[in-house]
Parts: sequence; structure tokens; C-alpha cells
Amino acid sequence: AFMDALAKPSSPSSSPSSSEAEHEGGPRKSRKRSATQKPPPPEIKLFPPACKYVSHKALGVSLCYEKGVLDCVHVYADDVDGFSGYRHELPHGLRMTPCSETGAKPDCGRTVVERLGGP
Repeated sequence: AFMDALAKPSSPSSSPSSSEAEHEGGPRKSRKRSATQKPPPPEIKLFPPACKYVSHKALGVSLCYEKGVLDCVHVYADDVDGFSGYRHELPHGLRMTPCSETGAKPDCGRTVVERLGGP
């Protein structure tokens, strides 16, 4: 379902800051959805000459394309920059949340670099 959502075309947001404005002054709305609901279309931001961000805020992920090639994937914790938390397994045993079974803490920048190496 995630890849299907990425494949669907979407027009760029006419007001990239519209999602920020809804959270500044008013009460926050829950971003949780049932398993049968489709996520809203992604927010797309273009940064000339060749950078495009496709943000799936309800899924907790943002994709960055440079010259049409996927360059970077960002996953988010709950309530960071208007994103819902990413709820799926991460590669290489990386964790976004504490482990209830072992008590292991979520990974931070240092532990990500230790496991995957520097950029």
C-alpha cells in the first residue's frame, strides 16, 4: 500500500505552509487513522533546480529526490514537523521507539552512524 501511494501522481501544494498554520493557532487534530482508511495525498515541495520532497505526513515518511533519483528517506517520530510517527520496521534493527521487551532505547544520530556508517 505504501508503494502504491508513492506511485500515484499528486499536484504540488499551493501553500506549503498550510499544514503548519493549522497547528500553530488551533487545537491539534489526531492524525491516527484506521487500517481501512487511505492516507491523504502526499505534500510535494519543489526546490529548484532539481530537488523534490514528497512528504507522506500521515505515514511518517518523507522522500527526497535529486534530479529524479531518490536521494534520501526521512522517517519521523510522532508530532515532529506535523508528521505522524513512522510505524513500520526499520532496516538493520534501527528503532524509533523503546523496546517494551528488552528496554532498548530508540536510536539517535550517533547509534545510526555506528550501525550504518557516515553519509
